[in-house]
Amino acid sequence: MIILNVLFHSLHILMIIVNLFGWIWHGTRTFHLVIFGSTVISWIGLGFFYGWGYCFITDWHWYIKDRLGETNLPRSYITYFINNMMKLNINEMSIEQFTIYIFIILLIISSIVHCRNFK
Repeated sequence: MIILNVLFHSLHILMIIVNLFGWIWHGTRTFHLVIFGSTVISWIGLGFFYGWGYCFITDWHWYIKDRLGETNLPRSYITYFINNMMKLNINEMSIEQFTIYIFIILLIISSIVHCRNFK
């Protein structure tokens, strides 16, 4: 279980980095499209059924953490990362609002970049 926890942390961090910066370089844009598209499908598509912003990766990760005895986990991995791993104490709602703003900006930017690539 400990190895799975480390793998999920690594996966989360990789996905965050790709979502934030993968659109910048031509060579990573296809990978970005897959990862960002998966995030959109999870947060919005699955979110329609499980609650907006739902992430199936976080759901699986929290299951592992629960099995390891870690409880009272926040709703999002980003909140967990900022408050638990970076040792900050920022209000969960503030982090979620900031995440939504960044998500919307990235959705616009990546839509423009990927539409230009298809032309």
